[in-house]
Amino acid sequence: MAGSYSFYRCAVLATSTSMLDSILDRNSPIHMLRLTVQMDGETYAEGLDLKAEAFYDWARTHPEEKITTSPPDMQSLIDNFQYLKSQGYEEAIVTTISGKLSESAAVIRRAAEAMEGTLKIHVVDTGTTCMPEGFFALEAVRLLKAGKTAEEVVDYLERLKPRCEILFGVHSLT
Repeated sequence: MAGSYSFYRCAVLATSTSMLDSILDRNSPIHMLRLTVQMDGETYAEGLDLKAEAFYDWARTHPEEKITTSPPDMQSLIDNFQYLKSQGYEEAIVTTISGKLSESAAVIRRAAEAMEGTLKIHVVDTGTTCMPEGFFALEAVRLLKAGKTAEEVVDYLERLKPRCEILFGVHSLT
């Protein structure tokens, strides 16, 4: 199969803020890196322990309560990357939520540096969030399947960023 080497030697990972959980199944080639959400005195793995609908329902009924998020922790990132290496991957492309909204890209870059010499990791700060962010991971898979190298995919994604815009519509400002 044309292009299969790139696809089977380069993993694609996305942060859970990409909203891909709602469209991917368990056989998806995209690996999820989970942010944590702290609310109501509890900590949840975004998209796994806490689904979007439950989060929105809780936020709607508790408008004054504080909600915080945290990037994936360093050890879980290293564990994920070591697992990918043990599965035969040589490279990984990680698409992240905007660095202006989260420290996730910076933390993932530090984990990538720790893996230097073991697994070549390309971190793409998408500059976006939600489904536009998820689109970057979907594009990475599409391009790898088409036979592009990881470097070609990352170059394309970097050129795609200036053309992405996010518009928000809200019912109120509270």
